[in-house]
Amino acid sequence: IEALSVGLVSIARENTGSAEVIRDSVNGLLCGKTRTLSDAIDIALTNSELTHKIRSEARSTALAEFDKEKNFSKILNVLEGAQ
Repeated sequence: IEALSVGLVSIARENTGSAEVIRDSVNGLLCGKTRTLSDAIDIALTNSELTHKIRSEARSTALAEFDKEKNFSKILNVLEGAQ
């Protein structure tokens, strides 16, 4: 999430929790069944058009989905509902 928030191209394995946040070739790159880590790194270093798109979307994802005020508000609502 920290890498997304500063607009870096995140590369993660498909079978980890990161895949819940990273959408392949949208806000990061996933490797595993569909591509190797080496291929993902190569894409990040050589495909400037895709890299620019991913970096922009990564930052947008972090701001939209991981805003601390929004998340604190959701947690507070859950806790208030449990009373």
